[in-house]
Amino acid sequence: MMQRLLNAALLLGVAIALHVSTFLVPKESLSDAGEEGSAPGGSQETVWTSSLTERVAFSMGGVYFACTGLWVALTICIRVPLNMEAQHDADISVTKRTSTGVLLLLQDAYISWRIALLCFCGGALFWSHFWLFSFLMLDFFCQNTLLQTNVKAVTAPFRSLTMTFLGAVIVTFCYASIGFHWYRPEFGDYCNHNVMTCTANILYQGTRNGIIGL
Repeated sequence: MMQRLLNAALLLGVAIALHVSTFLVPKESLSDAGEEGSAPGGSQETVWTSSLTERVAFSMGGVYFACTGLWVALTICIRVPLNMEAQHDADISVTKRTSTGVLLLLQDAYISWRIALLCFCGGALFWSHFWLFSFLMLDFFCQNTLLQTNVKAVTAPFRSLTMTFLGAVIVTFCYASIGFHWYRPEFGDYCNHNVMTCTANILYQGTRNGIIGL
């Protein structure tokens, strides 16, 4: 049952994310076309193309919230008592054992992620921030083993990648110092203020347009 709830939530999350990306539009686009869109909660930025698309979004969002909420509730009812039983010290009060069991549960990244998805869905449903539905598609990274492998391939060498980036920043800083003091005209507007601004501009524009100053 638990796995079926996860599968249903994944399919619903993808469906509602695609639905939002297609039928949630800027209010100005409907005004220019001479149509009147609905803006639940007083939103002045985006509206649904029609009342039908709005009802579909609320329906799918409600079912998603129910599936994920039920999964979270069942997991809490199963895991918290087990975590409490693992605490063998009889001197610990029930309140402290319960709080410790909940904290141990929240340390599980998978459960914390499902709670985060539940919050995204709740924010879209109850506060009319419908763009939050788009984040439900991120559940693919949690339920698909191939995507998990890709994420691990990036996060595993995170320290090495960070040091590589730091090294590139240091070299760019020295390059910007030379350019600021000796080749300012060639660098143009990128280095008119100070070395720090010059470094930031080179890092930003250099990754887009190539090496600045050459």
